[in-house]
Amino acid sequence: MRIRPSPPGAHRGFSTNFLRLSFERSSSMIPHGFPVAQPPRRRERKRRILRILFALTYYRPYISGITVYVQRLAEALARRGQDVTVLTSRYDPALCLEEELNGVRVVRVPMAFRISKGAIMPGYPLQAWPLIRQSDIVAMNLPNTPLEAVQLPLLARLARRPITATYHCDVQLPRSVVNRVADEVVFASNCFAGSMVDRIVAYTEDYANYSRFLSKFPGKREVIPPPIVVGEPPPNAVEAFRRRHAPRGERLIGFAARFAAEKGLGYLVRALPLIEERLGGNIRVLFAGDCENVIGEEGYHARLMPAIERLGDRWEFLGMLETEAMATFYGACDVTVLPSINRTESFGLVQVESMLCGTPVVASDLPGVRVPIQTTGMGRIAPRCDAKALAEAVADVLLHREQYVRPAEEVREHFSLERTVDLYLAMFERLLQQRGKRVPVRSAPLRRESDAPEREDPTIVHSAQRDFLREHLRETPPFRALIRSIECRLFARAAPLERPVLDLGCGDGLFAKIAFAEPLDVGVDVDPREVGLAARRGSCRQALVASGTRLPFASGRFATVVANCVVEHVPDLDALLAEVSRVLRPGGRFLFGVPSRLFARMLLGSTLLRRAGLRKLAKAYGRWFNGHSRHYHLHSPAEWERRLAEHSLRVEAWRYYMTPRATRAFDLAHYLGVPRLITFKMTGHWVLFPASPINWWYERWLRPLCESDPPKKGADIFFEATKQR
Repeated sequence: MRIRPSPPGAHRGFSTNFLRLSFERSSSMIPHGFPVAQPPRRRERKRRILRILFALTYYRPYISGITVYVQRLAEALARRGQDVTVLTSRYDPALCLEEELNGVRVVRVPMAFRISKGAIMPGYPLQAWPLIRQSDIVAMNLPNTPLEAVQLPLLARLARRPITATYHCDVQLPRSVVNRVADEVVFASNCFAGSMVDRIVAYTEDYANYSRFLSKFPGKREVIPPPIVVGEPPPNAVEAFRRRHAPRGERLIGFAARFAAEKGLGYLVRALPLIEERLGGNIRVLFAGDCENVIGEEGYHARLMPAIERLGDRWEFLGMLETEAMATFYGACDVTVLPSINRTESFGLVQVESMLCGTPVVASDLPGVRVPIQTTGMGRIAPRCDAKALAEAVADVLLHREQYVRPAEEVREHFSLERTVDLYLAMFERLLQQRGKRVPVRSAPLRRESDAPEREDPTIVHSAQRDFLREHLRETPPFRALIRSIECRLFARAAPLERPVLDLGCGDGLFAKIAFAEPLDVGVDVDPREVGLAARRGSCRQALVASGTRLPFASGRFATVVANCVVEHVPDLDALLAEVSRVLRPGGRFLFGVPSRLFARMLLGSTLLRRAGLRKLAKAYGRWFNGHSRHYHLHSPAEWERRLAEHSLRVEAWRYYMTPRATRAFDLAHYLGVPRLITFKMTGHWVLFPASPINWWYERWLRPLCESDPPKKGADIFFEATKQR
């Protein structure tokens, strides 16, 4: 087994990958495990593996019917061994630009701004194009913004890739002149997409015949039921849930959705007194879903909340529930309701989830929405936008509940995740065959949770026979590629590393991925986005959001701690060193690199100003660069030895690195790398074309600097220290 590394978190200069000013304690701990599967048997190697690209505007952690649909389908395909990528927007700046979620690669495009729920992403085509080229088939989702609806089919056609569109619902914005124009623009762009794609997937024939969009493409339509995933509610958990939320034996009405106008929430609020009048009170509504800061629904939330607050304890918000908790929620409710009001609701996945848990449903009489109840008979259909009719239907189900309950097996005959996945795969393979392409056969085993990890070597070695400079230039700006490739060689000299290994300030995981031949054991960083990227790259087996000054590990947990360009960025140095000493076992090693006191003096700007006789400006330039780079600790080797000794860490060896010439090139490369900074701001990637001629030029310039002998005096220092017994 071989491991590889990449630059731990903090970076200098224009890099946005700093470990930040301080290691503030993060309340969220995000573990990511990376089990190593057994080598597949020979007969398992030849499998039909498709590279599938899903594209939609919002993905997890955002919750909506579309995101849940795509998440379930993508993860189910990944479990079957397919190579699945999701292209979406980074609607929240706190989200990772790229990560792996339950076996699915998620790539997010930075969003410049938002118009209602539409995400405007200038860098979308630049990120979509290479992903489309790498895929066998593209599966887009409509409705979508005009930019995405037009660009994605055009790019797929240009790349000669088959493309499908799953149509989830019609768009219907609130009535106004502006929204009317927006509706027509979205409709026209979606019609353009419909004319370009190969197949259009609809949830039901009922909705397809009604939809303004789907009715225009009868020859391209393919009806595939939506993916339904829900577990069987544990009886003990259901009883405990009812004791907690219905202590006086209240009848529970469940409502699972976002807090959005089209869900008809206001009609349920008005219907509740009528239901209580019919049943004599003792009713409570449980709302499971996102109820705060739903994108585009802020005004509706403000208008409706006063009426909900007047209901007192008859209405309870449960917040977002995980899959297991949702099964318990459905099983505990006496009835669930879906009083949607317009064609933006085309099915209602929550209906079938509720039915599979044994709870009947009351839903609006809308095309598509009425299909689950018509198919199973498990509930009542009520006229839309009619609070009185809704109250009568809910009361009838509560009074005669046993008449509406059906066995879960009957529901699964019509709606199941496996059936949906089978139909999608059949459609994908058929499209490839129609284009004269064989369904690809690739060596990729089906992942199994039961696969046992291989035996591991108790040490980690460096990544031998790798071109550190070239690999860094393919993903980072030149200044970082220069210093990181030198640091890879330093860690290679210090190898092998005894396990378990802690990567302190792992950042995006690129350094550890390139430098070591195997994943490190644990990586920590204060930036959740960087931790997500490290987890996606597999640079460590467990990636956590944690503070270096308050590590969440037992004393003596690690045999080795590595920290590359991290220690100098932490203001409270003593707290950091104390934690490193605590988590290291006696005799454990602490390997780290930091800038020296000579760093600022050796910069190109300082050197030129000093040679021009402008000594004060030279010093000012050095102070500015250190301040911009968040360098809090610039000590001599003797001072570092003293500070480490105060925390029972003895320096065994140290050496300078980064010659004066390399440091001047490092400074200059910051300014030459400005185009890559602009690219990063627009797309989230430093390098869009790794094989470009500019990378060849950078490599020719920087390689002699990377491979030069260690200097007698250098801009940085590498330390090897051990924990005293």
